[in-house]
Amino acid sequence: MKTLAELKEVLKDNKLDEAFYEFGELSDKKKFNEKNPEIIVKGVGKYTLDSLKTNIVRKLEDLARKAGADEFDYVNEQLNPKGILNHFVKAVLDVENEIHSPNIKRKLTIRKKMQDQKDVAKKIINEKAPPGMEEWIIKMKPKFKEKYGDKKGIEILYKTAWDRHNKNR
Repeated sequence: MKTLAELKEVLKDNKLDEAFYEFGELSDKKKFNEKNPEIIVKGVGKYTLDSLKTNIVRKLEDLARKAGADEFDYVNEQLNPKGILNHFVKAVLDVENEIHSPNIKRKLTIRKKMQDQKDVAKKIINEKAPPGMEEWIIKMKPKFKEKYGDKKGIEILYKTAWDRHNKNR
């Protein structure tokens, strides 16, 4: 049977896509919130990254209070290398390493490009002028932008153009 170190070496040698994370990893590697991803803390459960960090801060504040009250047996127990606090900290480090891995960065880049393409397509669809209203839209565009602002002005302009077109049918 191979040791853990040997298995890690095999993973590196084979250049597998997914890295080996011992304490924590992203819950869903395809669809995750890049600012606050849901993560799996192995052997414990699912957390969002922010809630896990908050939990760690609370535990450390509790340790400081216990140390101030001379309860060093409790502090020692919590600082055990196999304890839950250490497990949580290592899970955060694993996930942050995973988020910054080339594989995940590539997925984020692809997701952003796809979203940009969707936004462009949506803009094109939303700015389709009704038949016969093109000149009116060109003429009124500066007035609507001035009155309502750039983004909202364009939305209102095209909505008004379509309302006028549908009313005159």
